[in-house]
Amino acid sequence: MPGSWKDRRLPTIQSLHRLLASDTGSDGVPATLRGWLAGRRSSGKLLFLNFRDGSGFAQVVVAKAAVAVEAFESARHCPLESAVEVGGAAFSEARAPGGMEIRASGFRVLHAADPYPITPKEHGASFLLDHRHLWLRSRKQHALLRIRDEVLYAFREYLREQEFVNADTPIFTPNACEGTTTLFETRYFDRQAYLSQSGQLYNEAVAMSVGRTYCLGPTFRAEKSKTRRHLIEFWMLEPEVAFAELPDIIELAEGLICHAASALAGAGSDTITLLAPAARATCAQSSPIGPAPRTTTESPSFNCDSLTACTVTAHGSHMAASSSVTPSGTGTGSHSSSSTFSAYARTLELGPLKPSSR
Repeated sequence: MPGSWKDRRLPTIQSLHRLLASDTGSDGVPATLRGWLAGRRSSGKLLFLNFRDGSGFAQVVVAKAAVAVEAFESARHCPLESAVEVGGAAFSEARAPGGMEIRASGFRVLHAADPYPITPKEHGASFLLDHRHLWLRSRKQHALLRIRDEVLYAFREYLREQEFVNADTPIFTPNACEGTTTLFETRYFDRQAYLSQSGQLYNEAVAMSVGRTYCLGPTFRAEKSKTRRHLIEFWMLEPEVAFAELPDIIELAEGLICHAASALAGAGSDTITLLAPAARATCAQSSPIGPAPRTTTESPSFNCDSLTACTVTAHGSHMAASSSVTPSGTGTGSHSSSSTFSAYARTLELGPLKPSSR
């Protein structure tokens, strides 16, 4: 069957934006969309609906003269977050949020929602976390989910270009991998087991097979804390490289972060600037984001005992990717037990890191 799966589905807000970018006509792009009613305001015989379909948000204009009486009344009284179907045409409109509006010729309620507890007024963090499953529908949470998805995709894309092999490591482990007592204990049938703190020990074994490997999965730390700087559960990216030295690991970490930042900047400025308005100029640039100046051994601030290669944390979406290099881990033998990015003596050349395609 020709075309991709998404092209055979109903149009989305994102696909309409793409069609409008290439459409030069003034009649708009006919479309029927299904989604949810996120907001509404009235101006006499006009209704302005804040409509979302998962791919984004758009303004729907329902004119009393353009739709049936029943459809107009449904749009006027439909509860927020109800599932609805909107028929009409999409037009470019600079004054509308997102630069596009849909002028409705039909409106139908697919399922009326119960009263929605999250209103436009300000709510406390405790209330929002109690209604987390509903809070995910808001613009900010929607943006966080898309940003997280783009970052994780870029991580995997870059490591694949560098010929890394993904190896998923177990979540249940028989012992600690970092010599600490902050473990979540559980029973594995008749034995004691723990939730994983790291896939490092498994990665080191896999690296002896494939040379370059990484895991990306959940990590658990049983650290009792009331601060916002401690994460009980997060996702950690852990590359492991055989036969590499400290400069190689620094280059890998720099390339990974710059590739992800460039991918994020090009993914959609509206999503990024919703969370960080100051990033609009960065998102507008077309050239890839390059690495920052390095600290050298001549710098007074250089610490030879431990060098943090890269740390990326997004507390709002419970996502973290961290890597560190400990020069003391370099040796002539099999593996280092003290570093997430293990450093090995270069006795075999695996080839230089490839430039990113972005």
